[in-house]
Amino acid sequence: MPLIDLFFPPICVGCARELPSDSSGLCGSCSATVPELEAPRCPHCAARLPAGILNRDCRTALALHRFFAVAPYRHPMVRAAIDAFKYESVESLAVPLATLLKRSLETALPQARNPLLVPIPMHERRLRSRGFNQAALLARVLGALLHLPENEQILARSRDTDQQAKLPHAARAENIRGAFTVIAEKKVDASSTIILIDDVVTTGATMKEAAVTLHRAGAREIWGTAVSYG
Repeated sequence: MPLIDLFFPPICVGCARELPSDSSGLCGSCSATVPELEAPRCPHCAARLPAGILNRDCRTALALHRFFAVAPYRHPMVRAAIDAFKYESVESLAVPLATLLKRSLETALPQARNPLLVPIPMHERRLRSRGFNQAALLARVLGALLHLPENEQILARSRDTDQQAKLPHAARAENIRGAFTVIAEKKVDASSTIILIDDVVTTGATMKEAAVTLHRAGAREIWGTAVSYG
């Protein structure tokens, strides 16, 4: 057992129960409360999305062909896990959260052409402050689970923006506009399905801006996926 665990043993982010040192951050009881996978709601029109399929208007509005997510952010256990992962640096939660992402994506993956996982990037200043990009960590773990390539060197956040979660919904699209840059255009292959990865999608503004940037660089088909929505 690591010495630090003797003084600061890991605890479940859901119920504060002490956990083994090799735990993923959730006890078995709290993990069991995560809702069964269901079709997520569209970030644009709020309709259910069986198989992640967006209608024509929503594909245009979000610049995505499909959208997948696991559970609504309002679910207390999902929210506790994401907040601990994102704001308290409980990086071990990447495994159970990426496992949920795998469940949401895997049935549709046979319809993807040469799928490539691309995480939503974080600006360098915020990355230095937080220490890690939660979307990039999710993409790495998900890539290992699904045996898919992931690339963090295609898309960069070229402009530091205010935190989307702290802004009213109407201001989010303007806040994120022009915030991304493609840094490796030769790696944007029109024959691949790019799957954007993030932890939470609310209005879809961030994912849309990333998708628009990739489309301009030559991407043809882009899916979006997140642990939670709403």
